[in-house]
Amino acid sequence: MSQDDQVLIAAMLRTAHDDVKKYYYDPKIRGLDWDGLYQKYDARIPKVRNVGEGMRLVTAFLSELKDSHTFLLPPLRSVRMDYGYRLEEIGDACFVTQIRPKTDAAAKLNIGDQVLKLDGYLVTREDFHALQYYREALAQRNGTVMTVRTPTGEERELKVSATEHPIDLNPRVDHWGEAMRSMESREDAIGKEIVEFGEVAIWKLPAFNLAPELVEKQMGKALKHKALILDLRENGGGSTETLSWLAGSLFDRDVKIGDRVERDSTKPMIAKHLAHPFDGKLIVLVDARSASASEILARVVQLEHRGTVIGDRSAGAVISPT
Repeated sequence: MSQDDQVLIAAMLRTAHDDVKKYYYDPKIRGLDWDGLYQKYDARIPKVRNVGEGMRLVTAFLSELKDSHTFLLPPLRSVRMDYGYRLEEIGDACFVTQIRPKTDAAAKLNIGDQVLKLDGYLVTREDFHALQYYREALAQRNGTVMTVRTPTGEERELKVSATEHPIDLNPRVDHWGEAMRSMESREDAIGKEIVEFGEVAIWKLPAFNLAPELVEKQMGKALKHKALILDLRENGGGSTETLSWLAGSLFDRDVKIGDRVERDSTKPMIAKHLAHPFDGKLIVLVDARSASASEILARVVQLEHRGTVIGDRSAGAVISPT
């Protein structure tokens, strides 16, 4: 790695150290010797061989926090790798749940295959998120070596090639902004739809990114039914305002949904009940990707005995005590 690249990585590491020390919600930084950890990682920079390894060094430093909401978002690369398949945790195992047609994955994998190893790493529930982050954000590859177990119990090792998609790195284009707006537009469109089946309303909510008036409008539709299925599978969370409004529309009284822990204070989060809350039967669906605000709402529903929560153990991606 060139001297300029070393200076770049050193600056990234120093910025990560300084920003966490200045802005992290816990001024004690979870009891870590933050300065000592910084010195340890800074001493490793001369041994780093390239910029990619340097960014992984900064990522490892931030991972000492064990905080799902504090991580390195690396700069865009010139290409994006499409592996052609999607993996999901179900219980303590990892399975292929989606396959893109006309890809190498489509010729070699089947939906329902259990993934035992991925690029030499054992796939466990505890490490799944970190492994996905590593492969998709930090070290994209032109293929993956997998050990899979078929539903019939047969185990085999195979290599699945990825497809390259060039990315326009024009500095005038806000790629992250466009990607986020596209995602929010898609989620917003899905979140506006409640499917009605007789006495049951089903609301697939992919993110907590809806305005209060939209939450109220949707719950107004649910009021016409005896039961509501609130589908929070793959919902990674979002706005606490949306969380409060949604919780307030499900209870006939004010309910505490947690404590918001900030750097200088801790404040209770109270969801104020709406004038006409939904009082029918409530079922909440969650999976291993249900995180943050979505798992807070599911937990409140459990604790208050408001409804039934069905599905997998959620992500556990909530740092603030609840």
